[in-house]
Amino acid sequence: MSQTSRIYRTALIGLGEIAENGHMPALLDHPRFRLVALCDSSPDRRARLTTLSQGVPAFANVSDLYEHQDIDVAVLALHPEVSVSIAIDFLKKGKSILDEKPLAINLAESKTLGEAVSSASGIYQIGFVFRYSSFAMEIKRLLKKIGAPRSFIITISDERFDDANPNHFLRLQHIIRTSSAINHEGSHFLDLVKFWMGSDFNYVSALASSGKTDPSFQGPNIWHTTLAGNDECLLQLNVYWLSPELGDSRLRVSGTHGVLDVSFKSGRGELLYDGCREEVLIPKLAQNWIGQLDAFAQSLDTGTVQGATFQDGFSALCAASACETAMSTGTRVSISQGIFPK
Repeated sequence: MSQTSRIYRTALIGLGEIAENGHMPALLDHPRFRLVALCDSSPDRRARLTTLSQGVPAFANVSDLYEHQDIDVAVLALHPEVSVSIAIDFLKKGKSILDEKPLAINLAESKTLGEAVSSASGIYQIGFVFRYSSFAMEIKRLLKKIGAPRSFIITISDERFDDANPNHFLRLQHIIRTSSAINHEGSHFLDLVKFWMGSDFNYVSALASSGKTDPSFQGPNIWHTTLAGNDECLLQLNVYWLSPELGDSRLRVSGTHGVLDVSFKSGRGELLYDGCREEVLIPKLAQNWIGQLDAFAQSLDTGTVQGATFQDGFSALCAASACETAMSTGTRVSISQGIFPK
């Protein structure tokens, strides 16, 4: 078998909603990956996903998986407070990793992971699945018409509160207690802006405020943030979680020659530039799980990350962490660690 047609034996670790609805269907459909093992501490999740995968064996502990399965790569769909140590263990064993965002819950843990990534023989790719979407590619094309972007305003309304889905609510409570909505949800959009602006773009400072719409929530479910970039570009990122009804989620970009305004949820909007007005209709923002795996397969084939890198994850985490600090201190926070030290 040639290097470019190699099929990679894959373990999926963490069997929650993202694994069930995103990672697992893509792994089962992709010709370059063979799903050989599942792993989760929950017996119900193991039983459910074994059935859905038509018999892929499931293990309760990662150590059991090591003992019983020969794997090339692991896909981690875990909360960040547990994913770092597991990723490091796999990297030390020479395995490659596709790790669901965010990178970690704080910079200290991300730097420990970064040291493992820098010395590993395997590939580490962070799971920013939206950057492979048709929406992201089309926005990058449209931005050329309005000139160098100077202002992004992104409003995200997501994770609707639903009394009929208590497991979803408990998962969100866990996230806002142990981390934050700006790290989990916001990191996608912190990454997209950097993807649109190019590799030389970095965030340099942040202001933020947050609040709870219900006193029973275990952390803020609303975030208003403003981040400055190294080329005087500004990002205003607003995240709204756990509302009983969801509003539209929108992107508005002002450039040197015009303005682009478009809905993430419908792909509809308008483009104004040089005295012209165009209606915009592009594919709505969607998670391209197959596209992410395409990039991961290319990374494994070439030995160089072709998708979102550790550095991309680190940059987003630095920005999110600065927002968290700015919120707690009420001051503007400089982002001095946007580039992982070599």
